[in-house]
Order: sequence, then structure tokens, then C-alpha cells
Amino acid sequence: MMNQSDTKTSPGTSLQNSTRIPPRLRILPFSDGVLFPNMLLPLVVSADHLKKLVEEAASYDKIVGVFATRGKEEGKKAPDIYDVGTAAMIVRMLRMPDGSLQILLQGLKRVRLKQLVQSEPFMMADIEELQDETKESAEFEGLLQNTVGQFLEIVRTAPYIPEEASIIINNLDDPRQQIDFMASQLNLKIEEKQQILESALVNERLTRLAEFIGRELEILQIGSKIQQDIHKRMDEAQREAYLRQQLEAIRKELGETDEHMAEINELRKRLDEVDLPEEVRKEAEHELDR
Repeated sequence: MMNQSDTKTSPGTSLQNSTRIPPRLRILPFSDGVLFPNMLLPLVVSADHLKKLVEEAASYDKIVGVFATRGKEEGKKAPDIYDVGTAAMIVRMLRMPDGSLQILLQGLKRVRLKQLVQSEPFMMADIEELQDETKESAEFEGLLQNTVGQFLEIVRTAPYIPEEASIIINNLDDPRQQIDFMASQLNLKIEEKQQILESALVNERLTRLAEFIGRELEILQIGSKIQQDIHKRMDEAQREAYLRQQLEAIRKELGETDEHMAEINELRKRLDEVDLPEEVRKEAEHELDR
């Protein structure tokens, strides 16, 4: 079994240009998401065959192929994986008291699976690197700037993206890294992230990402409007309840006053009916006037 830790994937130091990717890799299936180049991914590995895979790779060249699985296939030694994944470096490995391995991976380059050459005790495959292609244009630059702007708005709104993501994206200069970083942070389905990973043409990655970001921003805006409407209705209901309470208190107070005046009028009536000395009558009327 392999679990992703709570830490969000984040960019690490670029190793793409300095690391040679071997043509055959140990394949580490990943069922919880997609690893992009330059991103850091912490994992906990507990399945025996995957621990063996990691330990062998760590003692050899420290490079594995991380491929997303098509659906949850826990326990399978050769699960159904996508054809495109990411070659990754094991930058840290810790043996935990419960026997599991806690590892930190850094994505290196996009790779395509050519042929599976081993399935026991773990998968190994021949792979080929995917080369990035970029068609620079004013349209590309404009779309990139607009997409980054929308991403920053999502960071300000979405609770699942850490605030430091805005600092990171503003400090990335390479459009490829910007696109991969934004894709790694968004709450997208695995197949949607996989679409971005599989695109060799950077322009195509950006177009797909822009669509996903636009949709995510719209969802967040609708959710925010719904919350505002709910709060507004709650505020109005609370205000109406308060006014009703105030009105009830006023009515109650008025009711008590009317009852008091009725008693005074009744006493005046009785006073008029009784033959009293003038001095006593004046004193009684004075008390009633008070």
C-alpha cells in the first residue's frame, strides 16, 4: 500500500538538465494523483513489493517511473497504469518504526512507457523521454498571463491551496514549470491532470489548463455567491426576529401602561361618587395625578 502524505506537491530544485534518465525504470504506480516534473511528492510506502522496489532503486540510481493508475487498484502488483508518467528522483528515504518507508520524490521528466518487461515482484518497463515543444507567440504569452492571474484569484479563494502558492508561481520564469505547478495545485480529476501531463506541446498544455482553471474559478465564484446569499438571508431573518422581539416588548409595555391607566380612571370614578371633604379630595386627586 502507498499513501500520499498531507503535504501538497511543490516545486523543488530543477534536476531536469543534470540528470540522465535510464531507458529502463522501476515503475512505481500512484493511485492518488499525478506527479509533474520538478514537483516534490511525499509518499508512505507499506506494501512489501513496493518497498523492495524503492529500496533497490535507492541503492542503484535513485530513479523510478511514477505512473498514475486508472482507478484504485490497491494491492495489485501490476495495476493498469497510464502510458505517460514522470521519471522521479528519490531525494529522501526514511524507514519508519512500523516497517513502512517514508520517501520524498522529485519529478524530473515526462516519460512514455514503451514496453513492460517485468511484473514480478514489481513492474519494470522500457521508457522514452518526451521532449517539450513550445510555439512562442503573443497569443501564448497573453493566455499564460491570463491563466496565472486566474490561478492567483483561485489561490485567494480556494481553501485547499496554500497561500504560498502565489509566491511560488510569481517566482517561476519557465512557462513549463508554471503550467506544471498550477496543474499540480488544482483540485482536478486524475484523468484531467493526466491530459496536461501527456501533452508534449506546451501550448496544448496551457490551453487545457486554462479551460480547467476557468471552470474551477467559476465553481468557486458560484460557491462564494451561494454562501453570501445564505449569510444575507440569515442576517435578514435574524434582523426580522430582533425587530419582532422589540415590537413584542413595546406592545407588552404599552399593554401594561393601558392597564395602569384603566385602574386610575376607575379610582377617579369612584372618587367622584364618594362625598369627601374638599381637603381630602384634593389630596386623593394629587396622589392619582402622580
